[in-house]
Amino acid sequence: MAELTPGQTVRRAREQLGHTRDHLAVLADVSSSMVARLELRDHIPNVLALGRIVRVLNLDISDVVAAVAADEAERPDRRRGARRTPISA
Repeated sequence: MAELTPGQTVRRAREQLGHTRDHLAVLADVSSSMVARLELRDHIPNVLALGRIVRVLNLDISDVVAAVAADEAERPDRRRGARRTPISA
């Protein structure tokens, strides 16, 4: 089974608690559009906002941050012509 993306992790936890995106946004003191963008993998909020969201959802921030890192490693670089090359030691 594939690992969940950061947005899927947040959405699953939100739905298990019975919160709407709007309700989560109010509880976490963030905009509802931020929650929507996070869940749709379009935007990862700053660490303070992410911390408030995961706290409301009773998640461990390290799980979401690990999902962010895994997700970023799988995405191609969005800059035109950019290539990811490992840093040699």
